[in-house]
Amino acid sequence: MKRLKLLTVILLASILCLVSCSGRYNTSNSRRPYDSLNIPKSELKRIQNDYPDEAVVRIVSGDVLYAFDQESEASDAWNKPVSKQMYHYTWYMLVPEDESFRGALAKSDGYMSETDDRIGDELFLYAIHPEKVFDKDVKVKNTYCFLEGDFGFDNAPFIYYVTSDGDYVLYRSNSDDVTCLFTEEQFREFVHALLIEDGLYDRIAERSSEAMDPDNWLMGPGSGNMVFIHMTSEEVYDVSPYIFTENN
Repeated sequence: MKRLKLLTVILLASILCLVSCSGRYNTSNSRRPYDSLNIPKSELKRIQNDYPDEAVVRIVSGDVLYAFDQESEASDAWNKPVSKQMYHYTWYMLVPEDESFRGALAKSDGYMSETDDRIGDELFLYAIHPEKVFDKDVKVKNTYCFLEGDFGFDNAPFIYYVTSDGDYVLYRSNSDDVTCLFTEEQFREFVHALLIEDGLYDRIAERSSEAMDPDNWLMGPGSGNMVFIHMTSEEVYDVSPYIFTENN
């Protein structure tokens, strides 16, 4: 009888795992906040019907740095971007078993389309490998992947981690080829320096008011990428103490 009960428990646990777990890294657990890996079941199923052997990393893109400058919670920036004037997209990075890139899926207004663009860079692989970021005694509770900018998809990917040791942000400026690991407070200070103290918002306003003057454009001639999302100078915010080194 005891053996039968034990087998029943194991069977039920296996069934629950099959229901709540999809793929190598994905879950669909409604009892905790949905994030880049814990994706609603219907949403995940829609993707994995066509790509059953690939892990899925959900990414929100748009003017998300503004949300952090306004002191929004990560979940606010994730669920409800602050600005309504820019387009916001949901991207799904597909990760095969060999963890190479095969492109991404983009969702906007309920439509899904496949693209060959490589969104962000390999930074988003740290979403499925937090052990390369944190010590083994740090437990990651939620993982939120963001991509700043609707035009410059290669400029500023970052991952917001909610952990047992506090909240952290792994941020990459591809323009400068630099990756930093910040605490939440340090990241907010950095974003404020990037957007306000370094004059980014002023340059955006100048572009908007004098859009026909090429000297004030923030985009290079013939370029589809924003060119202004760089690390700030040391005079504005010294990022050298936060340079990221991967755990072995």
